[in-house]
Amino acid sequence: MRALFLTLLSFVFFAMMGQTYAHAQLRPMVYTDKIIDAPIETVWQDWTTSEGLESFFAPKAIVEARPGGAYEIWFAPDAPAGQRGAENGIIIGLQTSNDGPRMISFTWAMPPYMEDIRPHMTVVQLWFVPQSSRKTRLRLFHTGFGDTKAWQEGRDYFAKTWPEVLTRYAKHVDDNAAATAR
Repeated sequence: MRALFLTLLSFVFFAMMGQTYAHAQLRPMVYTDKIIDAPIETVWQDWTTSEGLESFFAPKAIVEARPGGAYEIWFAPDAPAGQRGAENGIIIGLQTSNDGPRMISFTWAMPPYMEDIRPHMTVVQLWFVPQSSRKTRLRLFHTGFGDTKAWQEGRDYFAKTWPEVLTRYAKHVDDNAAATAR
């Protein structure tokens, strides 16, 4: 009888865990992707080094390309701490490959004006998928948004902003290629 009770209790526990997991997967997220006219190595370097990020994204970036390393992008480097941009981000994961997809994931802060949710970090995951020797698909997933109105505004902000960032990055790559060809 005790074995039957424990089996039923385990079943209920795992069923509840499955529902919790499924609910977590249904949380709002932002997804965008863009084909970049550059080899994967170029795109990878641009997104995983301070120099690369500073060439197109913001005036100051701090990147320590290792799990647990810093991933900060400062849009206002002269502003006081907490007002510079995506501060205090850390790299969660880094996957490299010589001939296949690569991935970096890092924590991300909400913009400074979103004071209620700024202290709570979200997660950005970038996949770099080779399309040919000269093209790379950049896939961006941004997750970790809560359920309140403030979080919805944060998600809406990034649903608009991330596609613009990838478009600006693609233009940056195209402009550099054109300048190099001259």
